[in-house]
Amino acid sequence: MPLSQRERMLTGEVYDSRDPELLALAHRARALLATFAALPSTDGAARHRTLVELLGHVGAGVWIEPPFFCDYGQHISIGDDSFVNVNCVFLDSAP
Repeated sequence: MPLSQRERMLTGEVYDSRDPELLALAHRARALLATFAALPSTDGAARHRTLVELLGHVGAGVWIEPPFFCDYGQHISIGDDSFVNVNCVFLDSAP
């Protein structure tokens, strides 16, 4: 059985970034990034929940200053007590 475009991407093969599955993941990420950016910095619980929904793994004490950007989100893991400053871009077309 041939690999999906997402599987091809994750294994480092040439892939079609306009594949419907990948586009759906990218659109989902954009919506969650917009939600995250709109949350007040004082609402740490909502920000954390949004990051957990967006990213593959979010450790305890993670703080990301919006805006930040990513391709899909699901392939990103951030360890405990990490700080990410404004305008960071994660290109997550691989784990």
